[in-house]
Amino acid sequence: MKKFFFLPLVFTFYIHGLLAQKVDSIRVEQSGDFVRILYKITGSNENQTFRISLLASINGGLRSELKSISGDIGDNIVGGKNEYWILWDVLRDVDELNSVEFFVKAELTRNLPAPARKIRSEMTMKWQKKRFTIMPAVALPGPRIGGAIGYNESFGLLGSFTRGKIAYPTAIKSDIGGTVYEGGKWGNQFSINLTKRIISIESFQVHLVAGFSVAEMEYSVTEESLYVWFDKEETFGLSAGILFGAGRMTGSFMYMNYDPGSVEKGNQGYWLITPMTLFSVGLGVRF
Repeated sequence: MKKFFFLPLVFTFYIHGLLAQKVDSIRVEQSGDFVRILYKITGSNENQTFRISLLASINGGLRSELKSISGDIGDNIVGGKNEYWILWDVLRDVDELNSVEFFVKAELTRNLPAPARKIRSEMTMKWQKKRFTIMPAVALPGPRIGGAIGYNESFGLLGSFTRGKIAYPTAIKSDIGGTVYEGGKWGNQFSINLTKRIISIESFQVHLVAGFSVAEMEYSVTEESLYVWFDKEETFGLSAGILFGAGRMTGSFMYMNYDPGSVEKGNQGYWLITPMTLFSVGLGVRF
């Protein structure tokens, strides 16, 4: 009569020919007359193929191959799985089992390069996680100096602030009459924009940018006496541009156009004399 005594067993696992990987997370389960051996090949991937063999020293005897086994055993075992298993039908191989020592051998038989598409996908995902952007920025003419900060996924936000000298007035005396005094005040510029990612290839991304902007602009002010001076007023406009990232570097180019209509209408005698257009360039890092 065959006997199967499941005593404390000793399991020894080998992996051969691949220094960066090993058999790990070994578990053994008994179900009736069957023993199930579960294991992992750490560091393996689906482009690798292994030859898995199993030897056993039964009841202190010499190592020998087990015949009644199935599962992840033999040639062409593909790497990259979460877990592997070998099932042994014990009583088909031995009449009595008191102790056993297993020897699992995993030999790398094929190691193909990962598909380029998969590598690009992994690289793209890595850099898509770099969502924060911070950069110094300069707006022209002026210049106005400041910076921009953003959070950019598929959709995101980008805000910027600059401060500097407003472009000198270009008023012509014959146009506005009276005495023209040089301006050149300092002013602020601020914009808030929505972003939309349109290109994402490995570490390179491009986002479209569009939003609203406000800047302090200079106006000439005339009175009935034809006396002329200059005043600084906040003027609203639209902004648009691109935001790009390449590796850890990021940059932006923005175009901002302002409409002086509401200021001129609300303040009789005001006339915008600074350029209605600003261009902003930024260069920084993303993390």
